[in-house]
Amino acid sequence: MEQHQRIIDELKTLERLCLEMAQESTMPLEQGALLEMAANCRAEAARWTGHC
Repeated sequence: MEQHQRIIDELKTLERLCLEMAQESTMPLEQGALLEMAANCRAEAARWTGHC
């Protein structure tokens, strides 16, 4: 269970970093890719926690 929580925490951290980088991005394609990565991290974290 401890391993699962670590994975969830890492996914949430990666989501936050992607969102921060997307806000700072000036290139639309890069911004879109980062937002997509953030959404994927959020979805995967939800899957791990059973909230999907």
